[in-house]
Amino acid sequence: MKLIIFEGIASSGKTTLERMLVDRLPNSKIVTEGDTLMPLIENRDPAVAIDHLRKLLVEFQKETAEYLIIDRFHLTHAFRAHTSLKEFSVIEDGLCELGEVLIVLLTIDADSIKARIEEAMSYRKDQWKKGVQGTLEEKTIYYTEQQEQLKQLQRTTTLPSIMIDTTNKDWERYVLEIEGVLKASV
Repeated sequence: MKLIIFEGIASSGKTTLERMLVDRLPNSKIVTEGDTLMPLIENRDPAVAIDHLRKLLVEFQKETAEYLIIDRFHLTHAFRAHTSLKEFSVIEDGLCELGEVLIVLLTIDADSIKARIEEAMSYRKDQWKKGVQGTLEEKTIYYTEQQEQLKQLQRTTTLPSIMIDTTNKDWERYVLEIEGVLKASV
């Protein structure tokens, strides 16, 4: 099994690229943030997050898909718990036991985060109710800080990872880059 874990702030393009990949990769399935993050959206306890992620790893073992495309996983939970990936080493080990893993961290140029969030808010409307609350300025500050912390977490992962700047929304180029990394690892 190959696991492709998308990490990144809201509006960075995770869902767009996940959908493109599931259409292009044979025998693939998306595991949404509805399974990975939303059940623990208010959680800040790393032990609770690790328990949740361990249960998901057990579910992943039952999957018959060749590719599991996962929307947010342990980097997001480490960020939300304000901890390092050392606490999540058991999750990284568990991912490795399942097969090949690639973490794809999507970023946006810091000067473009505000505009991207504003754009996403206009078409997501009610979907933002469970996310960060506050003014556009407060959301921009939060997501800018989150992105920097996700970058730091990505630098400490033991798993293969790439970072893609999605500021220009060149989705076809980004998906080709991911496919290239996947082919090179085979």
